[in-house]
Amino acid sequence: MTPPDQLVGCLWGTALGDALGLCREGLSRRRGQRLYPDLEHFQLFGGRGMASDDTEHAAFTAWALAGQPDLLTFQRRLRRAFRRWIWCLPAGVGWATLRAGCKVSLGLAHSGVHSAGNGPLMRAPVLAVAGPQDSLVDYLDASTRLTHTDPRALEGARLVARTTRYLLGQLSWHQVIESTQDPFLLERLHEIGEYPHSTPEEYAAAQGWQRGVTGFVQQTAPVVVFAALRYRDDYRQAVQSVIRCGGDTDTLAAIVGGMVGARLGPEALPSAWLQSYSDWPCTLDYLKSLATSPRLLPLAGSLGRNLVFGWTILGYGLRRLFPPY
Repeated sequence: MTPPDQLVGCLWGTALGDALGLCREGLSRRRGQRLYPDLEHFQLFGGRGMASDDTEHAAFTAWALAGQPDLLTFQRRLRRAFRRWIWCLPAGVGWATLRAGCKVSLGLAHSGVHSAGNGPLMRAPVLAVAGPQDSLVDYLDASTRLTHTDPRALEGARLVARTTRYLLGQLSWHQVIESTQDPFLLERLHEIGEYPHSTPEEYAAAQGWQRGVTGFVQQTAPVVVFAALRYRDDYRQAVQSVIRCGGDTDTLAAIVGGMVGARLGPEALPSAWLQSYSDWPCTLDYLKSLATSPRLLPLAGSLGRNLVFGWTILGYGLRRLFPPY
């Protein structure tokens, strides 16, 4: 598979996973299953798939990487894209990412906040696919510190990126293990193994995460790595398995969707989901164009879309106040 196909598979995989997991975002495993039991179809917006900030992060990272820029150019591009994205008032932004966005908008050089949230992990699969082969860590560091400065955020992003390259055949499992410096994540990798036999749901239950996987890197990173390894050749099972874990389901499904989508390519993604995905202006055609003729999303179109999207999500949030519980 060519690098452009890997990038398209990564971006499309991110978008489909994001759209499928959005319905159960913030719900416990039990409540998510009762309220939205069908994971074969998109369950919001009349069954038409729409993505959240996870896909937009992946998209503007791909734009910043276009043409394999040097590190300084990549940093400038990423800051520009991130600032423009914040100006479009995206819905559901994490608190740390929002604070970082305000700092970037004010022109502050040090924008990252001390947090180990999932923001850097959203960008990691694209960096693994489209970033430089020999200095990926520097680009991951720049991407992470744009929004998050907690060392655990960087370690989580590195693990997701290395696992993505392992799935692409560019690293061995031994190299993934050997390069993992965080003791907690290293212990999780030894527990999971190269070819897991149980499921991500069983793993999350064994950790006692009854209310689901939170937006904390040290919960998210092991779960998405587990799912990507367990279902490396089955995109559908990979994203559905993390959604069934509950919690930050759209981000979980977006990340693992990008990892497995990069490995399998766009042709292996479920055709019914591709046909039902109808976001705008972040369309599948737009995401595909990032592999050949990258451009940023239109400012006015993104702003209008996000205003409608935000109010719609608020309506679905109010729906959760009612049965079934």
